[in-house]
Amino acid sequence: MLRRTGLDLVYAYNPRNAAGDGWVPFDERVVRSYRDHTPLRGIIQSWETGDLQIRPAGLPVIGNFFPQGKAAEYRDGLLRHIKDWDGGSPLFIAGAVNAWSWTPSDVAELGELLGDPFEIVRGDVFFDLLNRAGSREG
Repeated sequence: MLRRTGLDLVYAYNPRNAAGDGWVPFDERVVRSYRDHTPLRGIIQSWETGDLQIRPAGLPVIGNFFPQGKAAEYRDGLLRHIKDWDGGSPLFIAGAVNAWSWTPSDVAELGELLGDPFEIVRGDVFFDLLNRAGSREG
């Protein structure tokens, strides 16, 4: 289906550990299957704390960041999330909003609140930039 639609990004749910208190990152086998059978730029994996960034099988996998609340609370959560970032290298955050409770107006309000140092980009641009930054690190 991905090939027919031209989509090349996946948001994928994953299990929590047995205790139920944390997400389990996709292993090499799962990501290799995605890479080998789908034309993906990358995977956004359920994570909610936004601190997952791995490359099993060479495919970028990044956790989504989802602070609770509406626009102002979301912005405040992002600011807390980046408080230790020194700005010396790019910091990639796949921000998620709850499609069940957010309206287009809520998303627009968040966009207006997110000025410097944030830059909102589409998913394809996000993964292209992430890949370029990753190739410079290696």
